[in-house]
Amino acid sequence: MRRLFGLFFGIFISVQVFAQYDSIRANRKPYPLLNAKIDLANIMNPEDPSFLFSLEFLPFVRWMSISQEIGFVSDIRSHDVKVVESLKYRGEVRLYVTEELLGPNLYFYIGGDYQYRGLTIYEQYILGYECEGGCVYYQKYEENIPTERHSYQLRFGTQARINRMVIEWDLGLGESYFRINDPMFEEGTIVEQNRYLSESIKGKNLFCTFRAKIGYTLFQKGN
Repeated sequence: MRRLFGLFFGIFISVQVFAQYDSIRANRKPYPLLNAKIDLANIMNPEDPSFLFSLEFLPFVRWMSISQEIGFVSDIRSHDVKVVESLKYRGEVRLYVTEELLGPNLYFYIGGDYQYRGLTIYEQYILGYECEGGCVYYQKYEENIPTERHSYQLRFGTQARINRMVIEWDLGLGESYFRINDPMFEEGTIVEQNRYLSESIKGKNLFCTFRAKIGYTLFQKGN
């Protein structure tokens, strides 16, 4: 993960050359200062659909933005699991190519983000203990089970700006860490297969996501 962020900040330093455009280009289109967006891809996620709302700020220069995103998991479609409570948060720094290299009103960007997901579910499990070649004893466990996931990603995407309408899509690749915040699951082993938590891989894992967002520019700045 250090290499991932080392790469991101290396890119950050190298693309500072884009700031020169702000002084040598006189006829520039207005650019957004504040965008409000929702994530359509997460709403249609086949496994754990989420509603996410974000604000993207470009407070200093047109080629760098800071985003804050918050939302919740609405359901677990892949398993018969009850969602008790959930919270999703994402913070992102993004660097834009300020020229329309990909076509009219299309802007390529590179970004890095951190995401937290806190999810508490209610489900019944059979836990086995001292399972070395076979469990010594078993216990039925039926309670609210809190989990959390932390992830870091490097993102590559494109943003379309049509008047004040904003449409964007990107691909993120990075690392995630998933854990169950319940001592019963630290001590015991889930013996049933094809259950939600038995299929969730604990510890560090590669993490790949796709996003597609639509939004509106609330405030913008001229040339």
